[in-house]
Parts: sequence; structure tokens; C-alpha cells
Amino acid sequence: MTRNVAREMLKNTLKWILYRTNPSYRISKNNQKQMEVLNENINQIKICNEEIKCEITILQKQLGNFQKHKKGFSNFGFRPWLKNIDLEKRILEIGPLFSPNIKKENCKNVFYADIRTTEEVKELYKDHKTVPNDEIVDIDYVIRDSYYECFNGIEKFDYVVLTHVIEHIPQLISYFQDIATIMNTNGKICLTIPDKRYCFDHFRCPTSFSECYDIYKRGIKNLPYRVLDQVISSTINDPVYWWNNITSYEHLPNDRYKNEGIYQQAINGKYIDVHFSVFTPETFLIFIYNMVEFNLFPYRCVEFYTTEENTFEFNCVLEYEPNIQINGSMENKEEKVKLRKLIVENVDT
Repeated sequence: MTRNVAREMLKNTLKWILYRTNPSYRISKNNQKQMEVLNENINQIKICNEEIKCEITILQKQLGNFQKHKKGFSNFGFRPWLKNIDLEKRILEIGPLFSPNIKKENCKNVFYADIRTTEEVKELYKDHKTVPNDEIVDIDYVIRDSYYECFNGIEKFDYVVLTHVIEHIPQLISYFQDIATIMNTNGKICLTIPDKRYCFDHFRCPTSFSECYDIYKRGIKNLPYRVLDQVISSTINDPVYWWNNITSYEHLPNDRYKNEGIYQQAINGKYIDVHFSVFTPETFLIFIYNMVEFNLFPYRCVEFYTTEENTFEFNCVLEYEPNIQINGSMENKEEKVKLRKLIVENVDT
């Protein structure tokens, strides 16, 4: 019910109440029927009023989140690690598109990288209504094969910024190891990751370490089943709705086979850009715990920010520490203790 309709119903109800107070009023079947309708109108008005109150409460919470963390907001959302970045250090931001987190006018040592050239990015988004083509930033480095090959012989970085990047990576374990080759010791990876519970990945199963490990060990580069998983499972991208209707199946996809052709393209070897990995805060922490356990992860988790209410992103900062990959090392043991504690603190509800 819209607010205008509610107001009109309220106006009519008040008129009827005034009419009922008239001394000449007499009960009749017709009056009784009108009374039933008016009572229903009153109930609908109450429901509408509660919905408006709910909307106001949600907006107040969102405003509170913003005021609480306003220093950590970029144009697109909550980036709590921004306030801790040293702009005098060397920074590499991946996939900045038209709104980088670290702008060149604020930092002389920030560089932008993508798997496409500037021209290719603009061509890709030329018909995209939400991406202003003329504001797409220039790409400094084009990553065709690996970070190691792209940056071989180039000074290493103190920060690598990855916002909404790792979910697009088919070989996730290899990817984290590759990035380590371009980082200074104690350099940091700043991550913003979509929480699959509150976005269009809502109905998808979280990515497991065993799946990623199998991909890593067998050198699998093409993941058609993950492409299929996205095209048949995507739903509405509304974090406020999912926060308030976490168990709802109203928006369960019912046209699952309309994009089967995309799956067939992936089978034939074409790269389809989808969310190959989907995580919640808990499942991501379990994923990196297992990577540490298998001596595959040369990073310690130094900052972790769970998903804010009515949003769909969580944030993590990883610090490069090669000794964590050494089985039985003090660094390895300490990191696993810390991660177990973080997992308990971030159990999905």
C-alpha cells in the first residue's frame, strides 16, 4: 500500500466516523457492510504505518553506520581500512573502474591495474548505464598472465587494494600466492568482499577450501559449473531486503534455464566473468585458516570487519609474512590461534 492510498483511506474513515456520530444515524445492513470495510481500512492503515516506521528505523541505522565509520567510506561503500593506509607508500589498486578508492590527486604513489587496457575497459562498459565511460580512470599496468610476470623488475608494493575482485578469480589459492611476489614484507592486501547472504548470490552455496584446493592441485583454469551456479541461482541484489528476510524464498529463481547457453559457452572454453567464489565472513575465515593449515598462505589477518547491518560487504586486511607458510613455525601457530578466535566471533547467524 502506498502512503497516498493510506491517507485517502484514513480520510474516508474519518468521514465515516463523523457520520456515525450524527444523531440520525441508524444501524442497517448497508451500514454494517460499510463498517466492516472501514475496519479493514483501519487495519491496512495500521500495517502501512508500521511499514513506514520500519523503513525509518532501517534508514536511521544506515545513517548511524555511516556516521560511525564515515572516514572509511568510499563512493561505493564501507572501506574501514582506508583510514589506516599510509599514502606515502607504494599502492597498487586492482580494477578501479571510474571510482578508485585511492585517488591519484591524493597519492602520488598509487598505480592502477586491470586485466584490460583503458580502451578495453571503456569498450566493455560503453553501454553500461551505471558506469560513466568518460570517468573511467587510466590503467597503468595490464595483467595478462600473472602479477609476477607483469611486475617483474618493478619496485614492490606496500599495499594492494582489492575491492570486489577476489570473487571473480577462478584459481583463488594461486592468486594469493601470485600477489605475494609483488609485495614488500609486511605489505598489506586490503580486501572488500561481498557477503553472499545479502546480495544476488544469496541462494548459492559458499565456496569451500576443498574445492579451491582441488582446483589448485589439478591446475584447473576453466570452471563451467561455477558459471552455471551463478546463472541459475542469481536473485535480487537488495541487502536491506535480505537482512530483514534472510529465510525468504519469495525470490528463488524460477527461470533457471534461460541462460543455459552461457554455461555451454563456458564448457567450450570461453571465459565468462562471474562470481567464481562466494563467501560469508565465517566461510572466508575458515577458507584462509585452511590455507594456513596447508602452508599455502603467506599472510596474517591483521584487520577484520564483519558485514554492517543492511549492507552486503565485509572487509579484511592481510599482511604479507612468508614465515607463516613454514609448517610448525611460531608465526604459523599464532595465526591459526587468532583465526580460530575470529571464526568463533563471526559465526553466521
